Amino acid sequence: KIGGSDKCYQIVSDGHEEIATLIESSEEGKEEVASLFNICGGSQALGKEKNVRHWIGNGVIYIPADSNDPSCKEEICNIEKICVFLIEQNENSTAMENLAAVANIQNNGPCKNIEWDLLLAFMASSHSQIFGLRSWFWQTCTEFGYFITCGLDSSCPYAKGYFTIDDHYELCATAYGIEKDLVMTSIQDTINYYGGWDMEGTRIISTNGNVDPWSSLAITGDKGTLLQPTWWAIGVSHHFWTHEVKESDGEDVCEARAVIHDQVIQWLIPFTTVVKNY
Repeated sequence: KIGGSDKCYQIVSDGHEEIATLIESSEEGKEEVASLFNICGGSQALGKEKNVRHWIGNGVIYIPADSNDPSCKEEICNIEKICVFLIEQNENSTAMENLAAVANIQNNGPCKNIEWDLLLAFMASSHSQIFGLRSWFWQTCTEFGYFITCGLDSSCPYAKGYFTIDDHYELCATAYGIEKDLVMTSIQDTINYYGGWDMEGTRIISTNGNVDPWSSLAITGDKGTLLQPTWWAIGVSHHFWTHEVKESDGEDVCEARAVIHDQVIQWLIPFTTVVKNY
């Protein structure tokens, strides 16, 4: 429904395997990858283990898994357009070359900076406040532990086993002075405070898009109750129904808005009656 396919997945997965193999094979392999992807610092940047782990472990192209907009107009701006591009390119080039073509369009000219140490320095500075980035990672390190990895035994299409939970711990320590033990304690404190899967609050509706990777952390399906209802928005990404209303919004986005509205009104009716009587 969002335009992905098994063939597209395989191209992304195979491309990352090709990149990892070349980088690990020789200096010539690093030079080939650096040239294809226009890496700042060339093969020297790929000679640093942490640079490689962060870059290929998080994906050498941006795939809007949690922010997919089916109605966007720009080139390769959503999953469907990225997949169409990759499959069409695949006729005449390798999977790695296809990914490089996407990456270079997304980077739009400048070389790609993959320096892990520069990222750490940026996150430790006030400049990382842009777009709420610093506060988001602060919340991740001090409350929820929303760390994204690409495990060896996962179906993640990026280079598996490279970017690990320890790299996230390093970011927490460098940016905020929060060490691993405090991260783990904070996560448990958050679960204890809110209740985790056994949350006791009522009149809480959990709405999730079924193609939103964050939905695995939410109360969904049979985890819901009468006082904690759930709703799946089919084919919809991360809280897309909270965005401004557009004519291009699909039926499922509109339906999610209606379900939330109707449920909240139903909960509020008894209180509005009390106010009127008063």
